[in-house]
Amino acid sequence: MTTGNTFSELKRSVINELSLSFEAEGFSPLCGKIYTLLVFAADPLSLQQIADELGVSKAAVSVQARMLERVAMCQKLAVGNDRRDYYYIPDNFSLTVIHNATRKINEMSDRMAATIESLHRLEHVEPDEKAEYEAAKRRFTEIYELYSMINAKLEGLEEEWNEKRQKIFRKFSDHTEGEGTFRASKSQ
Repeated sequence: MTTGNTFSELKRSVINELSLSFEAEGFSPLCGKIYTLLVFAADPLSLQQIADELGVSKAAVSVQARMLERVAMCQKLAVGNDRRDYYYIPDNFSLTVIHNATRKINEMSDRMAATIESLHRLEHVEPDEKAEYEAAKRRFTEIYELYSMINAKLEGLEEEWNEKRQKIFRKFSDHTEGEGTFRASKSQ
């Protein structure tokens, strides 16, 4: 449960909570903390800024930030003559969530389809393996059909979300004047 009487307390609470969610998805808790910190950040953060904020080593942050970058959950920004790398959440991060979810579902669907095809191509199944064979065919088919249904439900989601996002941006446009100036000014 997210709690806090001040923005700083709320931020710390959310960072800790989301680190547990990331851990449940197979990432390190630090990865979740870095991601959440970047979600809160108005401007890109250097590895040292992230390390200082989270009370961990710069090296540990570097490893996890690169992991987040590899899975398109943040981006690295090189700034002019500054040798430091900065990380930020791109404006289209919510679309990345949709793309990642769709990609995972498609990958699993493809694996299930390949497994089902392999099961059907078997020329011989030993009598003592027949029950396992039938159970596997049924279960892999069930999982494949579930992923197919989910994939069908995701059709058009990106376009629908883009429309909703535009409404959100318009709602907050008065509150975000000047946002993004760091990237524009530092990259020149």
